Amino acid sequence: MSGTFGHEAEHRDQSLKIYSQSWQEKIDQYGDAVLVTGYSCRCQIKRLENIKQSHPLQTLLQILTHSIHD
Repeated sequence: MSGTFGHEAEHRDQSLKIYSQSWQEKIDQYGDAVLVTGYSCRCQIKRLENIKQSHPLQTLLQILTHSIHD
């Protein structure tokens, strides 16, 4: 999936197939602990699983912010 492709109604079946081959197993196993760089991938996961994934830099910022304040 790239850009809005997977969000378009005519590509839904293909988007679901790509998701099941790429992200679904890891999301099922690790949930929101999976870090995702791509905006479109994060949107797809949120749309299909209702889980908000973090970008690795968001997680790094949280770690750094907490370590500075501790």
